[in-house]
Formats: sequence, C-alpha cells, structure tokens
Amino acid sequence: METPNSLLEKSYTYDTLNRLTSYHVFNSHGTDTVNQQQIIIYKGDTEEIVSEYFKDFSSPENSYTVSYRSEQRGDTLVQYGYREEGLDIIIKTRPDYRKKIMYNKNGSAYVTETKYAQDDYQIEVIHDFYSTDSLFYKANLLMRQAHLSPEMYSIYEYEYNTHLHIISQRYKTTFYETP
Repeated sequence: METPNSLLEKSYTYDTLNRLTSYHVFNSHGTDTVNQQQIIIYKGDTEEIVSEYFKDFSSPENSYTVSYRSEQRGDTLVQYGYREEGLDIIIKTRPDYRKKIMYNKNGSAYVTETKYAQDDYQIEVIHDFYSTDSLFYKANLLMRQAHLSPEMYSIYEYEYNTHLHIISQRYKTTFYETP
C-alpha cells in the first residue's frame, strides 16, 4: 500500500501550576497542511479560563478568540465559551472529572475531551475533527497512548523502572486502505 508523505507534530506548554497554556499542531499529509496554535489564559492560579486564542497559520482568516463566562455549581466549575457566532464550548470540571463539549454553528454538540481520575489512575480522551487520542496514566506516568484516524491506528506502550525512568517503549501502527 502506498501512502502519501505525512508528518504530525504536536507540542504542549504548561505553566508552573501544571495547566496547559499552549497547544500547537502541525500536520502535513500529502498536499494538505494544518498549522495551528491554541493559547489559553487563566484567571489567577485557578482552573478558570478567561479566554482562548486560536491562531491558524495555514489560513489566518480562520483565527478566532473564545471569551469565557464561568459559574460554580457545588464542586463543579461550568465555563461557557463564546465566539462572535454565539456559544462555542462548555467545559465542566470537578476534582475527578472534566468534560469539554463543542458546538457547531448549527447548534449540534460533540464531546472533544474527557478526563477521569481516580486514585493513581487517569484516563484522557481527546477528539478533534480528524482523529481520537486516548491516554492512560498510572501514578502520573504515561503508560499507554492510542491514536485513531481515518488512515491509521497506532498504540504506544511504556514501562518504567522503580526510579521512574522509561525502560521500554513498544509501538505498533496499522494503516487502513483509503479510497
């Protein structure tokens, strides 16, 4: 099977409070290129997001800002993100759970991110328009990562020694035939 040249790079930046402050994705597949960055601004030292800026280097006209309004409901922080077109995103966060719901211009909703945490375990599932990634952590160490897209499925598995150094990494990729 012949596949076009492709390159996928994702980079993440975190602040001193371990909050994601920047996410950059560069994806080149054949003649298609996506080069985007997301910058997140928080309120003080809380998890409350004030705004997000999405910069599209490939198509600058697609860049935009999301402004947030937040409310606390018991132990759950609910954040509503708005673009010029109206409601764009809702993020619900409590100590052991986080869910991010995006809205299309037609009002339909879809889940883009879910995180669960219990004891030493954490599971994170991230969806975008193109692919799904799932991450499994034990004691804050990445143990397994799966990536599913229309062209391929890949699995990364990691093992660590008692000093928390990585001692083995296994990787498997399966490519699908695309029409």
